[in-house]
Amino acid sequence: MATFDKKLWIQRIEKKKKRAIAAGTTRSSADEEASENAAAVDDIAILMDWCVKNGLTVEFSSEGQLYYPLQKMITISLRNPPGTQLAYLLHECGHFLIKKSGNPRYLEPTTGDARLQEIDEEYEAWSRGEKLAMRLGLSLNTDTFYRIKDMSIRSYFKWALKVSQ
Repeated sequence: MATFDKKLWIQRIEKKKKRAIAAGTTRSSADEEASENAAAVDDIAILMDWCVKNGLTVEFSSEGQLYYPLQKMITISLRNPPGTQLAYLLHECGHFLIKKSGNPRYLEPTTGDARLQEIDEEYEAWSRGEKLAMRLGLSLNTDTFYRIKDMSIRSYFKWALKVSQ
């Protein structure tokens, strides 16, 4: 598993931009994408500092996005572009904040439909992640954030409906 390396990400962004231009993408489109990616990398660096201050370990791997509460560890997929990584990292930090709050509703669902409680926690994690971005002054691309959030929430509902049938 890898740790976050801002310089490496910036180098990758520049290489991708050059490849895009060589493949026929207009310079302005390539510049715009590179700028958005660089802003997300800057935001990830700020969020990584916040994670360290809160005792969280963040590892980048080929696996998906998960928060491991007992280990206080978050994994984020290396396969995603920086904006997507940022959205998922904020969401997983949201799970950390939920657990840290000590709200028994989210600690171990014991009453009601556990699937619905899980979906409720997922909504809450996205909300807390977004609020964290605001508190930290991140330049979060809300189009990317909401696209990833919506896609994820749809998958939670598909899971809940599939399990309940």
